Amino acid sequence: MSKREMEEHLQTLVDCTHFDIDEVKLLEEMFQTLCAGAEVKSFSESSSSTSTKVVHLTRPRLRDVLMNCFDMCDDFMMDRTFHSFASQKDYDQRVTVDLWVQGMSVFLRGDLEEKISFCFRVYDINMNEEISRDEMYTLLLQAIVKAPSQEDRDEAIRDLIELVLKSWQLTKPSIITKEDFMVNVKANQLRLEVFGHCIPSTKQAKDFLTLKVANSMKSWK
Repeated sequence: MSKREMEEHLQTLVDCTHFDIDEVKLLEEMFQTLCAGAEVKSFSESSSSTSTKVVHLTRPRLRDVLMNCFDMCDDFMMDRTFHSFASQKDYDQRVTVDLWVQGMSVFLRGDLEEKISFCFRVYDINMNEEISRDEMYTLLLQAIVKAPSQEDRDEAIRDLIELVLKSWQLTKPSIITKEDFMVNVKANQLRLEVFGHCIPSTKQAKDFLTLKVANSMKSWK
């Protein structure tokens, strides 16, 4: 990529995110550090006679970021957060540098609608634009850590699900559609992370884009 092409590419990311050009550059530096610190396999995308190698961020490396910088510890929720980064344009994409920057734009500084879409992708396990009872159960499974028995735990989770369903306005019985999620969270923003923590605190988001964090990534194993 020539210098001019690189400048145009950076400006494109600035135009479609909440970052300035220096912040985009720092995020790209972080991306390269994370990819260099792991066993990353490039893949080729062929267009006519040309083939371009594209480096992608692996799931374990993004989990490192979520654990070290945002205090996330739920393995399942971290995997679902990775999925949300990877499915911004389509499901099951590889997290390229563009998706990393665009995902971090929402993750760190997204407006309410952007964060609603991000969280919904986290919670939509079946990727069918709906959250079913079974999906709610899976998502809330980590919420009840201690219970006298598995039966008590199951009952507590079912009670939580009923509480959500009764307090939300839904267009389909026992199912939360993407539109339902949008309408209900806008009515009460406390519902944004109703099925699990997947968005950083204001302080965590503010502290992330620093040279200190970028340099600390170089020491991660």
